[in-house]
Amino acid sequence: MCCCYTQRWCSSRRLQLNPSKTELIRFGTRCSLQKIAASDRSLQIDEDIIIGDKPVVRDLGVLLDSELTMKRHINQVAINCFYHIRRVKRIRRLLGSKVMVKVVTSLIISRLDYCNSVVVGLPISTSAFRTQRHDSSLSSVHVITRLPRRDLHWLPVEYRITYKLSLLVHRIHNGKAPPYLSDIVTATSGIESRSGLRLASSDRYEIPRSRLPI
Repeated sequence: MCCCYTQRWCSSRRLQLNPSKTELIRFGTRCSLQKIAASDRSLQIDEDIIIGDKPVVRDLGVLLDSELTMKRHINQVAINCFYHIRRVKRIRRLLGSKVMVKVVTSLIISRLDYCNSVVVGLPISTSAFRTQRHDSSLSSVHVITRLPRRDLHWLPVEYRITYKLSLLVHRIHNGKAPPYLSDIVTATSGIESRSGLRLASSDRYEIPRSRLPI
C-alpha cells in the first residue's frame, strides 16, 4: 500500500520518522484479517522504505496482538516475573524479610501492576488464563519470602485490577483525575435522556460502548 502521505504529514510537523522503529499492525477479528489482500499488508512511507504488518507490536511495554486477545502480553509478563523470582530466590538467605519485600515489590509486583487494566473485559477463557498465570507468580513470591499473605497484604491479581479501576473512578468522581480520563467518563445524571431516571441520583457512570474491529 503506497502511503507517502505519512512521510509528508511528519515532515509538515517537523517530525522525523524512524523506519527502524516504525511498526504496522492491523486490528480485527481472525476472519476479517484473513480477508486483507497481500498487497495491503505493507505500508510504503518513502521511495525505498516499505514496512510490513506484524501480528504483535509493543507499545509502552504492552504487547498488542492483531486480535487483541492480550494472551501474548499476559504470557510475557508471567515469564518476566518467574525469571526475577528465580533470581531473588538465590539471594533470599542474604536478605532480611523487610528488604526481601522491597526487592520483590520493585522487581515482580511492579510488573504485575503495570498496565494490568488493559486486560479488563476479556473473554472468560482469557481471564482465567490471566488469573492463573499471574496468581501463580504471586504464589511463588510467597514461597521465596516465606511470609504469609496476611503479612504481605498483596491482593490477588484480579482484585488488584479492580482496586486500581475503583481508585481511578473515585478520583474522577472527586475531580482529582486528569482531563484525558474524566473526559471519557460520563455520569448518568449528565445524560439528558436519563436525567429523570432513578439511576441519575445514584452517582453511577455510563460504560462507553465499543465495537469490535471490522
